[in-house]
Amino acid sequence: MTGYWILINYAEFKDRVAGWSTFSSAEVWYYVFVTTALSLVISLLIFSVMLYMIINRLGNENSIHKLN
Repeated sequence: MTGYWILINYAEFKDRVAGWSTFSSAEVWYYVFVTTALSLVISLLIFSVMLYMIINRLGNENSIHKLN
């Protein structure tokens, strides 16, 4: 999945930006990896926080029901 995301970012950057500019192949790949890594880190951080919140909410609800 990550590989697909990288290829999509590469194709999009190559067509939209590098097509009318003077980027070398190394600069294109650098930009692609930086932007992909940034978006993946943000997505994983949001996913982790939401998963933590869901697990804690379910854990608290189960412990309350056990007391009753």
